[in-house]
Amino acid sequence: MSATPPPKSRPDQEPNLSNPPALALASRRRGLGFGLLLFEILLLICGQFLFQKAASSLPILPGFGAIHSVSDLGPVLWAWGELILTPAFIGALMFYGGAVLTWMAALQILPIAQAMPVLALVFVLVPLLSFLPAGLVPPWGLLVGVGLVASSIIVIASDSRPRPPGHRPAEEN
Repeated sequence: MSATPPPKSRPDQEPNLSNPPALALASRRRGLGFGLLLFEILLLICGQFLFQKAASSLPILPGFGAIHSVSDLGPVLWAWGELILTPAFIGALMFYGGAVLTWMAALQILPIAQAMPVLALVFVLVPLLSFLPAGLVPPWGLLVGVGLVASSIIVIASDSRPRPPGHRPAEEN
């Protein structure tokens, strides 16, 4: 007679608080999930800067609005083909592919309601980091906007734990 393996825990399940080993395991898994998210953020940031490098290494690409006849199609596709074949563009796609795989691994551990606000840190970090290589100071409008986005992420993340249906916060006496 073979023992049945315990059922896998879902990311949206709360750990059993009466079982300390299960609680410790859940805590480690949650830490791993957030570590994966931070790694994904790093991959996305690297991908964004490589996309920028690829885009700025070529002359302005014609849009598909530049196609007025079949004879216009060749030069437009050739220009876009040059972009797609640049090492920076290929590298950016590889970073983004790694980010997608990391996201899938993180979602096996964390519920999407907790993971998504952390992922939104990309919208804070990329604009701020884009000023570092040039040694420029970000404009005040950008700093205020990034601050608002960061504040929103904190508010969302602080209240993103799943609750059972009909759950009401305990009333204070």
